[in-house]
Amino acid sequence: MKKSLFLLLLLLSLAGYGTDALKPFGKSVQIEPALKYTVLLPEKPTERDLFAAELLVKYLKEISGVTLSVKKEPSPAENPVISIGETKLAEKNRIPSCSGQTYRLDCRGKNLFIKGSVYGVIAFLEEDLGVRWYRKNKAPVIRKNSGPLTVVPREYTPVFDMREPIFDDAWKHTEWGTFNRLQPFSSRLSTP
Repeated sequence: MKKSLFLLLLLLSLAGYGTDALKPFGKSVQIEPALKYTVLLPEKPTERDLFAAELLVKYLKEISGVTLSVKKEPSPAENPVISIGETKLAEKNRIPSCSGQTYRLDCRGKNLFIKGSVYGVIAFLEEDLGVRWYRKNKAPVIRKNSGPLTVVPREYTPVFDMREPIFDDAWKHTEWGTFNRLQPFSSRLSTP
């Protein structure tokens, strides 16, 4: 019986071999190479918008070798943009807002709109562009790409509001924890 169960589990695990479990489902859209983009923030960006833009610029530089410029509205961007947060451009393009930990990735023409700033950017980097951060004390695994970027437009709401591991390393390696979408319970407490 144990041997049969083991073989069944082995066969089931091999059935998914070669597929990327993190790859989003849906029709993908090919957009411009990273070098053609400007990151666009709202006129008064939140701390999360600023952090998300910093994360996006950092990893797109690792992926493509290009440092994207970041502009705040109402500054016009001649290039296509990656809009983060509640920009006027997103409103003009009727991109719905997100609340809580929901994120949305949407394309209009050559523009990419990321709502739910930090988790949206992380989802784009990890699920669409293949960035993986397996171990806290090792650098992320990054696939180099100087060509067109591919994104699957989607909206996602996490099943759990809180994802907090109870071990010290999650607190000591905050960028790794954030990238892996861990959120401390203490963020729910309001302190004076």
